[in-house]
Amino acid sequence: MKQLSICLLLLASGSCATIPSQTLGDSEVRIGELAYIDGLQVTPLHITEDSRCAIDTQCVWEGRLILHIRASGYGDRETLDLQLGVGQNVAGGILTLISARPDPVSTMRIAPEDYRFAFTFNDGD
Repeated sequence: MKQLSICLLLLASGSCATIPSQTLGDSEVRIGELAYIDGLQVTPLHITEDSRCAIDTQCVWEGRLILHIRASGYGDRETLDLQLGVGQNVAGGILTLISARPDPVSTMRIAPEDYRFAFTFNDGD
């Protein structure tokens, strides 16, 4: 993955952090938008938890992001929580929340409308 060095201006001192570069992809959706993923329809409903480590800090635990979604397809319809990077059984396959952006920064709150999500679905074939 391409890396982008960004120097973050901190109050007490200057510090540089390396974060993955992020570009808006066609497959990313916002809260309330419908994503079509290999025959499955997924709608992010709300953030249940976003305790990810801010990119301008050092953390003992990396934290996690949990997204509450509605999934429909293959005769199934359900709501469930997906944890970033952890696959879950849905409609006879595995649905994974593969990215959530923006990355958290310690000095800023992410508004729900600013989040973007991407998913993968492997239907078991």
